[in-house]
Amino acid sequence: MMTFIRTYEALFTRPTRLRSLLGWYTLSAVLQGVAYILFIPVLRSLFAGEGVALWFLLMLLVAIGALVLFTLTIRSSYMLYLDDLLDLTEAIGDRTVQLPLGWFDDRSTSRINQAVLADMDMLGRVPPIIAPNIINATVIPLIITITMFFFDWRMGLALAIAIPILVILVRWLGRVSRVAAARETDALEAVGARVLEFASLQSVLRAGGGSRGTDTVLASIEEAATENQASLDHRGRPINLSFIVTHAALVLALVLGVHAALGGELEWPIFLALAMFCLLLAQPLALLPPHISGMSDAQRSVDRVGSILHAPVLPEPATPAEPEGYDIALHDVSFGYDDAHPVLQHLNLEFPQNSVTALVGPSGCGKSTILSLIARFYDVDGGAITVGGRDIREIGTARLMRDTAMVFQDVYLFEGSIAENVRLGRPEATQEELEAAARRARLDEVIKRLPEGWDTPVGEGGNQLSGGEKQRVAIARAFLKDSPILLLDEVTSSLDGANEAAVSSAIRELAEGRTTIMIAHRLSTVTHATSIVVFSETGRIEDRGTHEELSARSGTYSQFIAEQRAGANWKLA
Repeated sequence: MMTFIRTYEALFTRPTRLRSLLGWYTLSAVLQGVAYILFIPVLRSLFAGEGVALWFLLMLLVAIGALVLFTLTIRSSYMLYLDDLLDLTEAIGDRTVQLPLGWFDDRSTSRINQAVLADMDMLGRVPPIIAPNIINATVIPLIITITMFFFDWRMGLALAIAIPILVILVRWLGRVSRVAAARETDALEAVGARVLEFASLQSVLRAGGGSRGTDTVLASIEEAATENQASLDHRGRPINLSFIVTHAALVLALVLGVHAALGGELEWPIFLALAMFCLLLAQPLALLPPHISGMSDAQRSVDRVGSILHAPVLPEPATPAEPEGYDIALHDVSFGYDDAHPVLQHLNLEFPQNSVTALVGPSGCGKSTILSLIARFYDVDGGAITVGGRDIREIGTARLMRDTAMVFQDVYLFEGSIAENVRLGRPEATQEELEAAARRARLDEVIKRLPEGWDTPVGEGGNQLSGGEKQRVAIARAFLKDSPILLLDEVTSSLDGANEAAVSSAIRELAEGRTTIMIAHRLSTVTHATSIVVFSETGRIEDRGTHEELSARSGTYSQFIAEQRAGANWKLA
């Protein structure tokens, strides 16, 4: 329990008062136990024909006190943890944007979704539901068991013998529940990943025909159902045994009590009161194991949320360094997404300030990796990357992102209007600045023909706009941001002729006066570059120069030109 409390409270940035709430719940349970005990003198006085008003009033006052205290604590826990869980959800969101891209995999979206929805619900149930149920189911029976020893040691002993057995069974249940919860979570994350995959790849699946991807979804659901059934079976054994032990102890206590009462060793009023206690204890003791199992599920939620909040992020400098200019250099850089397959090895490369450098080479040679490292989506395994002579790890991610604009081949727009998506580049921009950025990105042509203009909703991911229109929104955003570093990843590779011409023209204007690095597979794009870097399949630099210089040489670039011209001359006869 204490381990859970520590890990639970560690999730929150401010004190959560969980221990204080547990203390008030315990005091309320003690008062409930005392109210039960006071029923003994009430019943004894009633059987003896004595006045019961004083004892009854005292019992009533204690019971009311327990009820009021419990109600206030429940109310306090709900009000407090609604705020705390909102803060926790925001903390998950803040942490998510700080995590390196290497943390994300095919299950990461499902994992974050699980943490924000299901885990928040589970953690929110701990203070007002799970905790008081466990405390009531342990404190009240413990008080009554101790009381029984004072009136009939045999009845007390019958209940006391069950305590160590129940402790063993509860520990067993806790271990089983932790393992079962972990397996259930993994299975549910797999289902979430497969469902998201199924939804996002409908165009591909429908084009492929066949089962349309339902096989993988159904298989993951079936596996989750199997894990859930196995979890119920494993948890059921200690729960059923604890149910048997609890009721056997209560029955034994009642039998011993009847024997003592019949033998004149126990007063009948006291026996009736103790018998009533046994009946009252049956339900909370029977429900204690399921509550313990719920605590194990809550611990799993704590662990899962903690795995996000405490996931290692890229280190940030205490005092960010100021770059002296915006030339970029890679110094003996090595990097791999895993240890077994390095992508870049001892790479040295310079990008002068206010120049346009095109990266050309076969797929998989590391071009996109270079852009990701410059943007510090990952940290290098060896060497360093500098901007203005300062290591980007010393500059800090916030400053680096402020100085960098990026446009990618696959543009994802946030659900909202065109204006809202462009304003992401600089939220405080005026309408005049917004319109100027749109003109330079050739986005104004799109806005003029849309009925709602700037207020046109782009849809989820931008699905209401064409690929070329989304690119223009992204370029307008980059114009508005006006950063000195520009990273472009195959911006025009999937556009039609008209959009390619418009986007290419906007890109050339956007690149003016910036340190621009672009990945391009179109000859029309790279010919305007100040310098072209040609990579081999192994990720090493094969050649570097202008378009004219490289065209005169044999090698990968010559092959690139030949393929581009062959494709350009292809036509239907």
